[in-house]
Amino acid sequence: MDTFALIFLIACIVISLVMILLLISMDTLEPLQYGITYNKITKTIGKDVYVGGRYLIGPMKGFIVYPANLVTIEFSDSRRATSEPLRTRTGEGLSISLHVSFQYKIVK
Repeated sequence: MDTFALIFLIACIVISLVMILLLISMDTLEPLQYGITYNKITKTIGKDVYVGGRYLIGPMKGFIVYPANLVTIEFSDSRRATSEPLRTRTGEGLSISLHVSFQYKIVK
């Protein structure tokens, strides 16, 4: 094997390793999501908040994802409800059915 072939082989290996490292260092967020970086080894989170897009964050990191839009949680008999009504009893034993709906939005 001559010198040129050896240099070419080493260059191909190095380029392949760099490409693999770059690919595992990328993560994406959907347009209606916020994300905070999470280090999978040290189990720590970052301080910066990211919005939807593609980011180069590091090989051992990922995103903890939160919704960026208004979220509605509804407990009722409606078809679009998140869950069924909340049922409980009073101190006297009477049955109560609570139909509750609330909305929240996480501030960036």
